[in-house]
Amino acid sequence: MNLSFLAKSNGTTLQDHISDVLQAVVAIQKIYKQEYPEEWWTALRYAALLHDLGKIDPAFQKKLEERKVTQSLPHSILSIFLIQPDNLPFTGDQKEIRQIILSAVAFHHWREYFPDLLLGGRAVEISEKAEGYLRDQHFWAERTNSLQSSLSEIAVQYGLNPEVIGANKELIEYLSYHNLGNAGILLPPYTLSFLPSRLRRKAEQRSQDEKLRVFLSGNLMRADHFASLVEDNPGKFDLNDVEIDRFPDYIDLVTVIKTKLNTEDLWQAEFFERNPDLRDENLILVAPTGVGKTEFAYLWGVGQKNIFALPMRAAVNGVWNRTRELWSQMPDSSNEDVALLHGDASLELYQHTDLDLEGEIRPAIDMARQLSQPYIVCTADQIAPAALRYPGYERIFATLMNSCLVIDEVQAYDPRAAAIITHLIKQNHYFGGKTLLMTATLPAFIRDGVCEGLEIEPQGNRFIRLLDSPDFSDRA
Repeated sequence: MNLSFLAKSNGTTLQDHISDVLQAVVAIQKIYKQEYPEEWWTALRYAALLHDLGKIDPAFQKKLEERKVTQSLPHSILSIFLIQPDNLPFTGDQKEIRQIILSAVAFHHWREYFPDLLLGGRAVEISEKAEGYLRDQHFWAERTNSLQSSLSEIAVQYGLNPEVIGANKELIEYLSYHNLGNAGILLPPYTLSFLPSRLRRKAEQRSQDEKLRVFLSGNLMRADHFASLVEDNPGKFDLNDVEIDRFPDYIDLVTVIKTKLNTEDLWQAEFFERNPDLRDENLILVAPTGVGKTEFAYLWGVGQKNIFALPMRAAVNGVWNRTRELWSQMPDSSNEDVALLHGDASLELYQHTDLDLEGEIRPAIDMARQLSQPYIVCTADQIAPAALRYPGYERIFATLMNSCLVIDEVQAYDPRAAAIITHLIKQNHYFGGKTLLMTATLPAFIRDGVCEGLEIEPQGNRFIRLLDSPDFSDRA
């Protein structure tokens, strides 16, 4: 008879939660426009299967049942005890993927004290847990076998090997005497300073693996957080809406914009008709206020997820309202596809929508925070700090990897904020996301940093100075 384990205090079982996270992962994969190796998606499914195994810990189960906050070894760290890495299907040149999976599992809920757990004064807590396992191997074997049995069908359903679930006795014996940080099996994502120099150099050299790590960790967080949102709010959300796959057609969008502006002469459409390849490129657009930069951004990013970042809430609210109005006129879109994300979003939703009548303001904000809608308008402070790599930043970049990022009014930032924005743009390019920088004026120190980060030549065709364009001069 299989034992039953809880994943959440609301009664969600561990089996159901892992199934939900895997379903969310599949939903994310279906709408990804960028092509990534299939083994990346396989690795993500394994991370989803394995990320919460440590919740079978009796101390964790008791905490959920009694709903008390008690100190115990984080379940994400304990999960590493219960994974058989040799049964992961990554060998040879792909063997590094095993380490990235284990790291994503261990650190999907980062805690400030993790450096102490790995190498510092609290490392003894992991050793004590390992010693406890070795003393009560029969007890733990019963729980682990029951867990594997309950998850076996789910694993097979998603093309995974259930034999990967099982006690890693060699690691557990090692940890009963040594620190986890010295085991060489994890890549701590945020604090490299406490690592031995040998491991630190190894981590810094693997830039390609860093892309996979961010892809894996970020999308695991997204799937895990969204599954929890669904489980905490029965009937309000659908797991498949972790990424809403609903985008306007280019021709429809051009038609609606022309109707809205009451013109048949749309310079933005003419630009992309002459330069169709630039819709797939990083661009810089320098143009005066009021000429239609926002409509240019719509056409540049059509058919893909868009994240539109501005410095001021008033400007964000204005673009959000304009975008909702346009999207409401699209045959295959609706104004609900446009999310608003800033500190006062609930007030703006209350004043300019009827969501409060249906009690839908909170769900709308939750969806925006999950970055699920196909068009998100936000203040830059909602995404730019990811450039500083705070714990959990991978969730932002995993989203941007599959998005078109629009940065508007960059001239309005102070130098420190502009430096963060510039670094965000550079990292977004590194991870494979697309960026459009739009501004009325472009200070030299920002121009140089952005051109370097996006690999754009100031005199090339991806640096668009609208007033210098012969095709636009007659309109000015």
